[in-house]
Amino acid sequence: MLNAGSVDLEVLSVSTDNVHFHGPQFKPITLSPGARVNISVLFLPRLLGPVNSTMRVSTSPGVYVRTMTGHGVESPYRVAPLLGVSALA
Repeated sequence: MLNAGSVDLEVLSVSTDNVHFHGPQFKPITLSPGARVNISVLFLPRLLGPVNSTMRVSTSPGVYVRTMTGHGVESPYRVAPLLGVSALA
C-alpha cells in the first residue's frame, strides 16, 4: 500500500471475509507521504477449485476493498485440511 497523498495515512487494520485467505496479525501504522507498506495474505484453501474473497484495509480516510482469487488444487502428498479438531485435552 502506498501513501500517494500529502498527509500522513493511518493504516488501522487488515481483514478478509472467509477462511481460505488469512491476513496478517496487523498492528496499526502511520505512513508518511510517499511511504509504503507490503501487506501479505496467505491462501490456504479448504476446497478444490476457484475461491474468491475480499480483503478490507481500514485506514484513516476510509476502507479500501480488494478482491482476491485463488484456486485450490489437490495435494500431491495426500494432505487434507484437519478441521474441527481441538488440541486441548
